[in-house]
Amino acid sequence: MKHCVGCAGVADTRLLKRICADDREALDLIDKAEQGKQGERTDLVDNVNEVARPAGNTRQHALRKLRKDRPDLHAQVLAKQLSPHAAMVKAFPVSRPSMAVLLMVIF
Repeated sequence: MKHCVGCAGVADTRLLKRICADDREALDLIDKAEQGKQGERTDLVDNVNEVARPAGNTRQHALRKLRKDRPDLHAQVLAKQLSPHAAMVKAFPVSRPSMAVLLMVIF
């Protein structure tokens, strides 16, 4: 289990994430601190339980991807100018099929 050491002693990062749930910048800093280094196991909670890193459509995943690939949009999310979802849509647009293509598939 990862721990952060600060003024209040040692705290579980899950507790810190719950406390900072509404603060995007604090959550991003916690996530950045938790990122492993090359060769380091990042999926271990302790020596018995293994847990995968969050992925999919979570806010943490969006912040991690934006921090890595689009720092300009990452900064806008932290400044609350964009939501994580809006920034992901802007950074990685998905093309949608036209109505004509959909009709050809149906008929």
